[in-house]
Amino acid sequence: MDLDEVWRILVAAEKYDMQSLKGLSMGPLMLAVDDDPLSVYAVACRFGSAEMAAHAAKASLKTPTFTSRPAWLSSISG
Repeated sequence: MDLDEVWRILVAAEKYDMQSLKGLSMGPLMLAVDDDPLSVYAVACRFGSAEMAAHAAKASLKTPTFTSRPAWLSSISG
């Protein structure tokens, strides 16, 4: 599952107040941390997962540059 799919699932879970689905969607985020820590950090912050955000922030320190970002990342406030 890629981050675009996780994003859509989390948005739907939030819209329909499906708390159990939000918890299940955090698993794929953990798998994506090494590949795209900035996006994982943004998603974790947006959906209130402080633990995941902290993990992604630490992982981002190992990444030299951020060359690209998904389009949905533009919809998240700074």
